[in-house]
Amino acid sequence: MEEPFGPQGRSFVKQVRDFFALPNLMAHTSRNCQRREENGKIVNVATNEPFTYDDACMELGSIERYDKAATEAAQAAVKKFLTEVFGLN
Repeated sequence: MEEPFGPQGRSFVKQVRDFFALPNLMAHTSRNCQRREENGKIVNVATNEPFTYDDACMELGSIERYDKAATEAAQAAVKKFLTEVFGLN
């Protein structure tokens, strides 16, 4: 399955303009956390312990952007998938 987010890993939060960035100072981000799957569990690479949102690598202050091309590509992929699975026209 294709990655539904754009090349920057952006979410699909709609903004007034494509270039407009909205800081969310209370949103958690794990952008600095390195993780791996081990025996069906997600492990924090730095600590070798199960990953939690209380890990030191977690931060507050995410920036959300709208990526029109990624949104349209994801919508087209979902439509194609549902059409194939359910035989829709």
